[in-house]
Amino acid sequence: MGVAKAAGYEDVPAFISALANEPTEDPRGRLSEKELLDSVAMIKRGNAEIEAGGGMAAEDAFRKLADKHGLTFSA
Repeated sequence: MGVAKAAGYEDVPAFISALANEPTEDPRGRLSEKELLDSVAMIKRGNAEIEAGGGMAAEDAFRKLADKHGLTFSA
């Protein structure tokens, strides 16, 4: 949740919602309502896993996701 707070958002779902509604250069356009709900659900599952002591550090997860999509992540 540190990234969401650092960006000025109350929580991760608010951060993801704001990102989903930002104009994008992605040719696929904005996320559909289902894609947004799926993304928020995945984040909530991840948060629950982390709170239970599992998962990986958020920064590592963001780097892995960025690498997967050919993006650069800088913290």
